[in-house]
Amino acid sequence: MPTLISLISDQTLPNVLLIKELQGQVDDYVFISTPTMKQRGKTHDIMAAAGLPAAQCRELVIPDENDLQAMEAFLQQEFPEPLGCLVNLTCGTKLMFLACFNHFGKPGNTISYIPIGKNTLVELFPAHCEKAIGYRLSVREYLQAYGISYEPMPEEEFEDPRFLKKILKEYQAADFDPGKVAGMRDNAHKELFTGGWFEQWVYFKTREGWKLSPGDIECRLKINNLPEPQRTGFDNELDIVFTSENELYVVEAKVSIGREKINKTNLDNILFKLSALNKNFGLRSHAWIATLADLQNTMPDFRKDLSRRMTILGIRGIADRAVILSRTGRLFNPGSGKT
Repeated sequence: MPTLISLISDQTLPNVLLIKELQGQVDDYVFISTPTMKQRGKTHDIMAAAGLPAAQCRELVIPDENDLQAMEAFLQQEFPEPLGCLVNLTCGTKLMFLACFNHFGKPGNTISYIPIGKNTLVELFPAHCEKAIGYRLSVREYLQAYGISYEPMPEEEFEDPRFLKKILKEYQAADFDPGKVAGMRDNAHKELFTGGWFEQWVYFKTREGWKLSPGDIECRLKINNLPEPQRTGFDNELDIVFTSENELYVVEAKVSIGREKINKTNLDNILFKLSALNKNFGLRSHAWIATLADLQNTMPDFRKDLSRRMTILGIRGIADRAVILSRTGRLFNPGSGKT
């Protein structure tokens, strides 16, 4: 079986995706990295996410990713007769791409790349063609590709979805005031009725609307090793995370953003936190907010400013009260946002 050669950069997902797609068709794996990527442990993250045994893997660190001649000499030394290689050029630097294409572009080898945002493998050599990628990553595989581990919400802590729908109806009857709904409960249940129920409701609603398997969606993830965010008051907990078509969706669920009207400071904090978190998840990640707050009755200038801030911060959209109460299918659209 052939050897799969992968170029390493901060974007690890394309390498994991091709490794999983070719599982059982490859004999061993070679990762061509740089000193910086080795220091960041990118090859280790890819191996962990793809479940590769160390005995089948080899990491090569090029001496200088900015010196084309040095890279060419390095490749000649490591692969004097490169035959039977599958080469994934999706990642790495432009000079790494060029050096590897020149060195491995010989009969008996195949050179490919994966376009960002597509589940397609494009073969560049020996002949141009495109092939669909059938493998779909779970939440755990996706996050592991970026060196992130987590603990999901225990199964026994989930409420019955029918019970959560009843709480939603209570909120409608109480004019969406968390204080009114929670005030009728004892202290042991106040947290659930104040907002904890809403995370779970969004989880079940999303799982149903997107027809997701359990491994493709998680609720209330406690992240063990997330470098961001660092701001005071921010935690490393994600409300809802799911994968679809090898893309990641990160949802911040807030039942309220202010008691009688939208609290701009609270909303800004939510936007900044979500933006900071989302930067850790690569180019195929989409950040959303779900809330029972009424954003439709705010002033046009407020909505315009909110849309601008969301664009700057990379927030895909907000599913607000109007969306949640009217939409029967998916709360979050893959292609467009809602504010």
